[in-house]
Amino acid sequence: MPTDGPLNEQDLEQLRTRGYVKVRAFTAEDAAEMESTIWRRLEMEGVQRDDPATWRKYPGGVSRSVRKSRIFREAMTAEFAAVVDQLLGQGRWYPPKDCGTVLYTFPEQRERWDVATDWHWHGNPLRNVDQLRDIFIFCFLSKVDPEGGGTVLVEGSHHVVCQFYSELIPEQLDLKVRDIKRRLFVSHPWLRDLTNRRDSGDRRQRFMEKPTDVLGHPLRVVELTGDPGEAYVTNMSALHSRSFNILDRPRFMTANGISQSDAAPNL
Repeated sequence: MPTDGPLNEQDLEQLRTRGYVKVRAFTAEDAAEMESTIWRRLEMEGVQRDDPATWRKYPGGVSRSVRKSRIFREAMTAEFAAVVDQLLGQGRWYPPKDCGTVLYTFPEQRERWDVATDWHWHGNPLRNVDQLRDIFIFCFLSKVDPEGGGTVLVEGSHHVVCQFYSELIPEQLDLKVRDIKRRLFVSHPWLRDLTNRRDSGDRRQRFMEKPTDVLGHPLRVVELTGDPGEAYVTNMSALHSRSFNILDRPRFMTANGISQSDAAPNL
């Protein structure tokens, strides 16, 4: 990845080794407008911004309807586009039609925050074996603090996922993604326990406090937290999951993928 761009060598090294780096995707003002747009849509379904008693309802079609709004289509800054240029190559990627899928999580009644068990990646990891060709971006529309529902990600896991895919024979590559995931998750005790819904141990201590060597790579679960308008650019092959929100306010984010393509138009 070239160093001529918004990301410095330290940023690029973090993305290479850990699989993520924090940047700014759009202004705090645009983030606030996007959050308000979501609330207006939710209020049409009886979910009131000032009435937490109504926050238990999750109406369908919210993401599909609000992402058509102007602010969701035009919020990306030139600075963020320059980051993508640096990572994927100028003229080598298609500008997203909007900011992506809207993610929102209301506060939950739980005794304590815990590490999720349902993990996945996006895209085809074979595309990212020798170089980064696909990125996944998580943008904050509201302030997201620890234990506030921010996406959780396994840093370093893109190495494991890509390596695992590269060692599959053609017949195994033809399997459904869920079957490949199952094979990956039983390939190491740490991964098996990470995805075990019956695991009742101290998951925060085991999976978050320090890295564990998994198939030759140090893995550790991290929470993605930040301020409105900030974003995490991640390797699309990195394992990630929704998280629990035990704070007193909803979390609002967007998620979107951008891929390198030789057929992409010049920007």
